Amino acid sequence: MNILDDILMIALRTLFSAVALFLISRFCGARQIAQLTFYDYCIGISIGSIAAVAVEKDVPLISIFVAMAVLGIFTFVLEFVTDKSIVCRRFISGTPVVMMHNGNFCLKNMKRQNYDINDILTQLRKQGYFDISQIKYAVLETDGTLSVLPYENYLPVCCNDMNISAPSSVLQYNVIIDGKVMKNNLAACGRNEQWLKNELKKQNAKIKDILLCTYDESGTLTVKPKDKSECGKNIFI
Repeated sequence: MNILDDILMIALRTLFSAVALFLISRFCGARQIAQLTFYDYCIGISIGSIAAVAVEKDVPLISIFVAMAVLGIFTFVLEFVTDKSIVCRRFISGTPVVMMHNGNFCLKNMKRQNYDINDILTQLRKQGYFDISQIKYAVLETDGTLSVLPYENYLPVCCNDMNISAPSSVLQYNVIIDGKVMKNNLAACGRNEQWLKNELKKQNAKIKDILLCTYDESGTLTVKPKDKSECGKNIFI
């Protein structure tokens, strides 16, 4: 009989936890799903942790209810404050950060956000930008996504509207990252390190001073040096 009572109690607690979690999520709104900022991330983890504790029979349900109610009220207050105060919004939700400025990587901003070159390249590829020479600005949004503004000549245009045929797309190989030669990538594109050094010499570039160097199937070598100068003033505040 005790076993059945325990099973029933766990089932009721689980049901209570699921209902409470659903109600709080609905109360917080779609923002928790659409725009997961730092504070949304922390709130989501907290709600999930409290809901998990609710199934433990040693913890009174009233304690779980109070914890979820306090968290729900706290979330509502934060959202109200961030809606009314720009200063609080900047502090709680954060501000967008420029990661590329006029085609150059902002190393200091990248370090502040714990971003490396591969993180940015991954997000660029997800948006369909495999050629970094096309990127003029890249901004890291508060929800962790990267917004990209290409150079004017590379803005999206429908080929049918222009009555032209689309040029063939080429894949880029990262042959140098953070001053280190990617030998496997270099071999994959049919080149060797001596060829790379000769090409870099033509551009007066040294391997140790290069942040990123790519080579595409059309034979174009694109070099991005380690530009340590400050980027333009952050206007996303």
